[in-house]
Amino acid sequence: MGTDTIIRIFILITFVFFIQNTANASMFVKADHLVLSNAWGRASTNIERPSAIYLKIENTSKVSDRLIAAYTPTAKRAELHHHSMENGIMKMRKLKHIEIPANRFTLLKPGGHHIMLFELNSILKKGEIFPISLTFENAGQLTVKVQIADVGSQSPKENISKHSH
Repeated sequence: MGTDTIIRIFILITFVFFIQNTANASMFVKADHLVLSNAWGRASTNIERPSAIYLKIENTSKVSDRLIAAYTPTAKRAELHHHSMENGIMKMRKLKHIEIPANRFTLLKPGGHHIMLFELNSILKKGEIFPISLTFENAGQLTVKVQIADVGSQSPKENISKHSH
């Protein structure tokens, strides 16, 4: 087998694994000691603007974990971020990780920790669902489905209604 054939086989296997992992993503994921739920984001109005993803991460273990990376095929780049108030001004900063304390839950929410999506592939529309893969220091990679809410939503419950496909 030539190098080109080996590369093609590797790409095919990687693609099949990604599609399978995406197809198996659900709105609620439990793996090892982590439970991911209520993943949502707001509809976007402009493809040039970044978007944010929020969710609940519950750690049922006696050991803390860390969210260290995120990936979605919906955007070219996903980063961990945090909003904070400094001298009366709301600022956002990129984080290397988000702590997931033992026997507690961490809520990624508007005005706090969140995942920023940069260079969207298309405008996010209300009712749309897509996968996001989160990488944890101890638990490894978990994929959950994100549901898109109305543009100004502050929580997933206000927004998400039935949609047609």
